[in-house]
Amino acid sequence: MSGSALSEKDIIEIYEQGKHRRYSLLFAVNGAAFAIGKLLTGDPQNGPVVLGGMTIEILALAMIFFSTVMTFDICKFGIRMKKLDSDLFHWPGKLVLVAFLILLAGGWGIVGFAPPPRTARVAILGIDFYDLFPRVIDEWETPIVSICI
Repeated sequence: MSGSALSEKDIIEIYEQGKHRRYSLLFAVNGAAFAIGKLLTGDPQNGPVVLGGMTIEILALAMIFFSTVMTFDICKFGIRMKKLDSDLFHWPGKLVLVAFLILLAGGWGIVGFAPPPRTARVAILGIDFYDLFPRVIDEWETPIVSICI
């Protein structure tokens, strides 16, 4: 199809529908992967569910890859549609797309590769905050480090 055969309304409709389908796929797959990740990590009573050889690290890498590929696909689609109508896919749309990629890939990176949370015991100017808030801090994990400044 050439741009001259389509009206401006048709081009905008094709752009909006295509963009909606691509973003929907991106978020649907990430949502499903989140559910699978929840199964892989399990709950305190029953433990994790084993899904073949799948680990949370493999899932995280796969989702980082998928999210990156989908981002490039959406970007390519936007650039292709911009050739038909120069009012489409400007910097705000590109910024939103990059922000989604950073949030999704960063989130999966944290899920797959961040160390487990630990509590630090901190003393500043001789004040040990454990002494000030022992009940709150006792609910956390055992302190693993003591820092004196």
